Amino acid sequence: MGHVIDGELDSWCDVEGLEDWRDLLVGNGLSSHIWPGFAYQSLYERACKAKILNRSDRRLFDVGATVNFESVLAALTVTIRTLEALEEADAGRLRSRYLRVQKALGAAVRDVHMALSDLPDGTRETVREVLRDYRWVFTTSYDLVLYWCSGYGDSFDGFADFFFCNGRLEFNPDNTVIKGDRTRLVYLHGALHLLVDEKGVTRKRRSSDATLLKQFGTPDKENLSSRPLLVAEGKAQEKAQIIKDNEYLSFGLERLSRSRRGLVVFGLSLRDEDAHLVNALNARPKSPVAVGLRPRTRNENRSRQAHIRKLLDVEELYFFDATTHPLGDPALAGRVSSRLARSLVTRSA
Repeated sequence: MGHVIDGELDSWCDVEGLEDWRDLLVGNGLSSHIWPGFAYQSLYERACKAKILNRSDRRLFDVGATVNFESVLAALTVTIRTLEALEEADAGRLRSRYLRVQKALGAAVRDVHMALSDLPDGTRETVREVLRDYRWVFTTSYDLVLYWCSGYGDSFDGFADFFFCNGRLEFNPDNTVIKGDRTRLVYLHGALHLLVDEKGVTRKRRSSDATLLKQFGTPDKENLSSRPLLVAEGKAQEKAQIIKDNEYLSFGLERLSRSRRGLVVFGLSLRDEDAHLVNALNARPKSPVAVGLRPRTRNENRSRQAHIRKLLDVEELYFFDATTHPLGDPALAGRVSSRLARSLVTRSA
C-alpha cells in the first residue's frame, strides 16, 4: 500500500481520508514558510559573522569539533562546577565566558526571530486549529512560533507540554500522563523558552516583564546555572548524544518512536543530520506515514520520494503536495504584517 514512486504528489485532501492521521512531526519548514528569516544556515555562523563570538570563544567550538551551542555550554557548566568544588579562582573567569557565549547565542537567535507582534492573529488562529486536529505534535523547530500559536487567545487550553511539575513548570519523567482531549506538544530539539539546570532538570521560563524572546540568552534569575535547551545544529551523532543525556528530550524522541497512529511529516527534509529522527520513525509499529513535499519538477519529486522511501521502513508511505495542507497554505505567509515586510527589506539591503 501507499504511493508509487512516480514524481506525482497528491493533494492533502486526497490523502487525509486514507488513514487516521493523529500524529504530526513538523520541522523548520513551517516556521520558514511563515517567516523567511528562519531559513538561516547556522546560528554559529551568524554569531561569528556578527563578531559576537571572539576568537577565544570560537576555540571552544573548535576544540569540541562542534557548532552546537548546547554542547559548548554544557561542557562549560561541568568545568565550572568542578572548579567551584575545588575552590579554584578560575571558576569566576570561566563563568564570565559562559555568560558571554550564552549572550552570543541569544543575540544570534534574536537576529533571525520575528516578534510576537509581527505574527498575525489570523496565522496564529489557523495554526492553532490545525494543531488541535492532532493528538501528538512533535516539532524539531526551537523557535517560538508553535508556542505562540498554541497560546493564541491568551489561553493554552487544549494543549499539554509536560511542564507542570513541582510548582516550577518542570518536566518530571515520572509524571507524563495527560488525560482528556488535549494536543500533546513536544519539542524534540528543545526550544527558546526551555531551560536546563546543572542537575539536568528541564523547565520552561515564565513570562515576566520581559518577553520570552528578550529573556532568551540572558541569565535566569531563578538559577544562574541554567542554560537554554537548544539542539540547534550539528551532526546526527552529536544531536543523538545530547538528546540521550537529557530526560525531557529523550522522553520526546521515545514517544515519537512509539507513535501507533498515522503520522504526518511536514516541513522536514530528513537530511543526514536527522538520522536520529529516521531511527525513531523506523522504530514505530509500522503505522502509516504521509510526507509533505513542496512541488518541484517531476524528476526532482521522484528523486526525493525515492530517497525518503529508502530511509523509512514503513509499509504504507504517502506523499502529498505540502502547499495543499493547511500548514502550507500561502495565506499564512501572505498575512505577514507590513512592519515585518519592511524588516525583510531592511535586512536584505
